[in-house]
Amino acid sequence: MSRIRANQFTDKAGTGAPTFPNGVQITGVSTLGNTVVGGGTTQLIVTGNARITGILTIGTSSITLDGSSNQVNVGTGVTLHHTNGVQVGDNNLHSTVLTVNQINASGVITATSFSGSGANLTGIAATTNVVTNSLVVSGITTVAAGSTAAPSITPTGDSNTGIFFPSADTVAIGEGGSEALRIDSSGRVGINSNSPNDYQVDISAPSDRPPLRLYRRRNTSGGGLLDIRSDVGGVDTREFLFSTGGDLTLSTGNLIIGTSGKGIDFSATANSSGTMTSELLSDYEEGTWSPTFIGEGVNPTVTYSLQLGRYVKIGQMVYASGNITLSAVSGTGSSNLQIGGWPFTVGPSATTDRTTVVDVGFANNWTTASPTRGYLREGQTGAYLTTISGTTVTFITTNHLQSTSALYFKIVYTTSA
Repeated sequence: MSRIRANQFTDKAGTGAPTFPNGVQITGVSTLGNTVVGGGTTQLIVTGNARITGILTIGTSSITLDGSSNQVNVGTGVTLHHTNGVQVGDNNLHSTVLTVNQINASGVITATSFSGSGANLTGIAATTNVVTNSLVVSGITTVAAGSTAAPSITPTGDSNTGIFFPSADTVAIGEGGSEALRIDSSGRVGINSNSPNDYQVDISAPSDRPPLRLYRRRNTSGGGLLDIRSDVGGVDTREFLFSTGGDLTLSTGNLIIGTSGKGIDFSATANSSGTMTSELLSDYEEGTWSPTFIGEGVNPTVTYSLQLGRYVKIGQMVYASGNITLSAVSGTGSSNLQIGGWPFTVGPSATTDRTTVVDVGFANNWTTASPTRGYLREGQTGAYLTTISGTTVTFITTNHLQSTSALYFKIVYTTSA
């Protein structure tokens, strides 16, 4: 084939552009206007550089190369641009952002993050796992109720620990397949208790540990460790304060010992030089009692116009006082006269080695002798009355009573009650 060199080809036949039956091979730069290449197996061969200043259309407008806009169009749906990247429909696929109206994928889509409202996310099957480092939901997320053994919200690798919903308006936390905490439909909280029916907060602890520990770190003194208050009719009232100094303050109620024999233990205090038998203060009581006159052998027959007694019991010590006034005496007998009717049993046993003195404050209208003192032995029910003349001590008998005899007295004694 010979080489053709020309500045211009002109159609001399009047039928359009010139034709080259054996083809044209261009090894340099060729600038062409509208050129039709075709007819052979190889339509157009360019071994050097080719530049198209217009639009190159391949097929029936399915692919166009637009040199003036520096872009390639695939139909009307995909555009490749030298600065805008890939445009799919009205959305751009750029080096940093992908914005699309819809992605249909049958395989796996992997992404480092997701941003968006998620309002139109649909079609996620119940068996599909959605894995992400962060999930932000501005709407409502619905999960299964779950159970103690299989909570509906769990951490990775620990399927029996998490949050579940055992019933309507109730949320619970399971730990290791066991329920650890529950908030029921009334707002009551149960810790290791799934039925906090009687308490706002119900804590159930094993027998080898306390149910609650309160620990406060502080840099200054003052304040409280536990402050329990009530609001009745809009009035804030402190009921109970346990301060950080160890003081317990009951502002409105009493400290009630609910078990007999229990009380306040003073074992932390120093002991005396004697023999200590107990450091537990287990009782306090105050009240009234009715003192009587009794005989050591035969009781006198009397009528009382006044029987007034008062007592205070602190631990095993009884502080008692009495006022007895008679209005008639019909039979006296002849035995030693005693005071009876004590509010508590005297002493722990029927022994005679310990006695308690009866202090007589006033005695009036007695026969030959009036009582000035008395004593009470442990284990006995009556306190003897005596009178002292010089160095002589005489027992008061029932014969010393008169119809208007009166006696005021007091005593301190121990009891086992």
